Order: sequence, then structure tokens, then C-alpha cells
Amino acid sequence: DEPTSQLDPEGAEEAVELARASGMAVVVSEQRPDRVLDACDRVVFLERGRVVLDAPQAEALEWLARERPAWLPRADGPTDGEPEGEPVCRLEGISFAYEAGRLVLEGAALDLRRGEVVALVGPNGSGKTTLLNMLASLLAPDAGSIRIDGVDPVTDPQAARALLGWMPDALGAWNSLSSRETLAVTARLYGMPRAEASI
Repeated sequence: DEPTSQLDPEGAEEAVELARASGMAVVVSEQRPDRVLDACDRVVFLERGRVVLDAPQAEALEWLARERPAWLPRADGPTDGEPEGEPVCRLEGISFAYEAGRLVLEGAALDLRRGEVVALVGPNGSGKTTLLNMLASLLAPDAGSIRIDGVDPVTDPQAARALLGWMPDALGAWNSLSSRETLAVTARLYGMPRAEASI
């Protein structure tokens, strides 16, 4: 059941290859099929509790391209240019260690501009979640500075939280809530008025 969900791409590839080499019948449930499509022999596509496709890999890829293209890896290239303007978020010289002498981040710097979509990628343990936790004002850097529209999330976390949205990979407590309800609760926790949070 989504065996690659908590793995970086290299680990995910190793897991899929291990399953393939096992010689056993293997069923892999995955919501990110690009990680398993190349290694599978057959694809079963479920939708609203019904099997809408059960076909060999090549036939399934054709069907997915025609009927459900969003489920295939994107083939398009980079976007047209970079967003312009002043950064709305700036991290400079960020360093952090959970344990003395064991740096997770060292001198990290990043500028984010309005309208920009940035992929933060790297192997497990490279500091991605730590950096995002700092942006969300859940951790303070040991060195360096963070500004979100000029606000320092270390000295004024409530003001910083009002300027950003954050959706972690696991909330850990609200499995019974829908996505919309989870976002509304999170918005309320970040100080957003109830009327705005429930939109």
C-alpha cells in the first residue's frame, strides 16, 4: 500500500526493483504511478470503487494517455522564464542542527517570488522538512535569517503564519476530516478568521 510514499526517488526505485526481482506476484497500490509504471506488467486502475481498466502495461499507458493523462508523468519542459519582482520570502545563511555538531542545514539561501512554484527536492534527511518547518515558524534557525513579506517568523510567528499556507505530509491527528476540513482547521490554528477559513 503506497510503499514508495515516504521514500526519495532513489529509494523508491530500489523498492520497485526489489519487488520485481522477488519472483513473487506483487501488487503495488500507488497514487503516484510514475514510480511504478515502468516496472509493472499490468495496470489496474480503480475509480470510485470500480475497476475501470485492467490491461497490460503498453495498452494501459495508451489508455491513461487518452482517458486519464493526469496520471502519467508530465512530459512538458520548464516553464516560460522566471517570475520577476522582489522576493516575498527570503532565507539567508540558514543553519540548523538537531544535535550539536550535526548540521542538517548549513548556509542555506532561497528567494521565493510571488507566482513562483518551487520544487524542493533531495534525498531523505537532506533538510527539506526542516527548512519548511522553519518557514512555517515551527523551528527557529541556529543561524541566518528568514523574512516572509518582511516579517521574521522567529520574532513574530503569528504575523508570519497569517502570510503563508502550509500543508505537511502527515498531520497525524485528523484522519476523519476531509481535505477541506483539514485546511479549515489548520487555517483557524494559524489565526485566520472562521469566515475566511471555511471558504
